[in-house]
Formats: sequence, C-alpha cells, structure tokens
Amino acid sequence: MNKMKQGSVVISDHREQNIHAKQVVITQNGDLKGDVEADEVIIYGKFSGKIKTEFLKTDATASVHGYVITQKIVLNPVGYYEFSLKNLPPVAEDARPKITKLTPRINTARSTAKSAANTGETANEQVAAEPIRRQFRRF
Repeated sequence: MNKMKQGSVVISDHREQNIHAKQVVITQNGDLKGDVEADEVIIYGKFSGKIKTEFLKTDATASVHGYVITQKIVLNPVGYYEFSLKNLPPVAEDARPKITKLTPRINTARSTAKSAANTGETANEQVAAEPIRRQFRRF
C-alpha cells in the first residue's frame, strides 16, 4: 500500500492505499480500501478501513465498513454502515488560547496640563503639538 500526502484527494475508481490529506472525497463510483487521515472526509461511494478525521459526511449511496474516529459526523440514513465509532471530544476550554481584553486609556487634558506645567508650555500648546497617545491596560 502506498501513502499519499496531498491537499485534496478525489477517489473515483477502485484503490487500495493509505491517504493522508486535508480533504478526501470518495465519489459514487469510488471504492477505497485502506486508512484515511484527513481534516474532512466525504463519502458517496464505498470505503473499507480506518478513518481518522475532524468531520465525516456520507451520502445515500455511501457504504462504510471499518473503524471511524471523528469529532463531527453527518450520516445519511439511507447509506449502508458497518463500523465502530470513536467520537473525539471537542477541544477543552483549558486548551483554547485565552483572549485578553485590551481597553484603551486615553491621556486626558488634565494629565497633559500636569506634564505641561513641568515643561513650561501651556496645556493647549502641548495638546496641539502631540497626538493623543493610547495606552492599553490588561484586565
């Protein structure tokens, strides 16, 4: 069995191979025997083997035999299925990146007047000379 690594693979005939790709589509005339590891698998034809994917979708003409590991699955009730299913849990809350809110704090004329007193300029001159600076504070 050969192993292919590609972006998108379309199977439209009989093949015996392992596939590692971003997307795998088995057409209505397609027949694949082997292992598939992909982000998305769509089956209209026949599959026999092991599928590891984030998303599996089948059509009414699909026939799936083997072992499926997936997070999301959409099965057409008319298709023929004989497989073991392991449903992967979604990504845990602790594993997701934390989003830090940044809120702008704008220097006001009052703080500009205090700094202007130290430099000898009037507050209006300093405000006109400098653009408003934004500072971000983490919460």
